Amino acid sequence: MPGPDEAELVPRVSIVVPMLDAAGRVGPLHARLAPLLDGPLRPGELILVDDGSADATWAEIRAVASTDERVVGLRLGSNVGQTGALCAGFSVARGEVVVMMDDDLEADPADAVRFIEAVRAGADFASGRRTGPRAPVRA
Repeated sequence: MPGPDEAELVPRVSIVVPMLDAAGRVGPLHARLAPLLDGPLRPGELILVDDGSADATWAEIRAVASTDERVVGLRLGSNVGQTGALCAGFSVARGEVVVMMDDDLEADPADAVRFIEAVRAGADFASGRRTGPRAPVRA
């Protein structure tokens, strides 16, 4: 059986998600992003950055990464804050387009596809903003 095409090995999209005490959110986040990595964001990678969590976030990241080769786990030795965790994730990202996303799923992960399309159409940068009331966060 032939191996994967060389182009499939290099992600076109890297999604970087900083996480702090987010053990209960790792699985749902992966479940929402996996179909995008199988479809419009293929080939892509998901970089989950544990920003010094005190709960089982790192164990959950490792569990997901062990079942999905597109998931890269990065563990920081102490809490450096969202900006520091994003920078750490950006430093290992291999995609030609990098998307940053929060772990709470308030923003629909499918919106990332629209941002990436804008960049591929020539935009240097794409971002979004909330237009409705803030939805309650559920773990």
